[in-house]
Amino acid sequence: EYDPNQRELDNLKLAYEAACESIVLLKNDGALPFSHKKVALYGAGATMTIKGGTGSGEVNERHCVTVLEGLEDRGFTVTTHKWINDFAAYYKEAKEAYAIEKRKRINIFKMDDIMQMLFDNFRLPAGPAIADVTDTDSCVYVLSRQAGEGGDRKVEKGDYLLSDEELEHIRFCAANYEKFVLVINCGSSMELAALDEIPGINAIVYICQLGSEGGHAVADILSGAVSPSGKLSDTWAKHYDDIPFAREYSYLNGNLEKEYYKEGIYVGYRYFDSFGVAPAYPFGFGLSY
Repeated sequence: EYDPNQRELDNLKLAYEAACESIVLLKNDGALPFSHKKVALYGAGATMTIKGGTGSGEVNERHCVTVLEGLEDRGFTVTTHKWINDFAAYYKEAKEAYAIEKRKRINIFKMDDIMQMLFDNFRLPAGPAIADVTDTDSCVYVLSRQAGEGGDRKVEKGDYLLSDEELEHIRFCAANYEKFVLVINCGSSMELAALDEIPGINAIVYICQLGSEGGHAVADILSGAVSPSGKLSDTWAKHYDDIPFAREYSYLNGNLEKEYYKEGIYVGYRYFDSFGVAPAYPFGFGLSY
């Protein structure tokens, strides 16, 4: 706890307003806004909500509001504290295993390895299985990804692609809760094609990285206190390989020294529109209430 001064309070208000205006509603069949404030909450991002990228853009704020904290601050009753507590233990174990493995890889005689010590490329685990249905008809699953300087995204399960564990979680929630909302907490696009095979996903909300007041903004969007108004700033492909020269970037072609941008002017929507490739979500897309 801390006693913020007026300047900090003013900045928190601005951060909250910016977060609300940034949230993009990708799908909604009428499940949102929720008609009551009793929800099941799952996913790594529920408590380990990603506020922003890593590296030189990192900001050390006094406090960052998670989705769980934001919901409870706004009067929501969260029915899944057992799963959330189990996830905390799961996260702690995964983080410790990552640290041990990273120390093993360090070779002090190679500059590249020394530089890698500066970056944390830890991926959030999906957490324990979801096996119990709690006393509510509404459910939120927060899917999170982190990236930044020295930690680029990869076309792998658990990163650009959904992991098998995450898909199992989503299947369970979609099948067992009448109103299931998937919240995507990631600084850039993901491939969501696997979700097409899962019935019962009523709404998808893209929150990107919302900064220190993110949890409060998410809660107010879900409750309807704020209507979503954000729009996508890029095109989301249905499949990664729909992107031109998709396999010639970074580690995918083995050349980490040089990049050749062969697509020319056909970047983003210019490519998808010009060549008739249907995206998952087009540039500028965003629904509202």
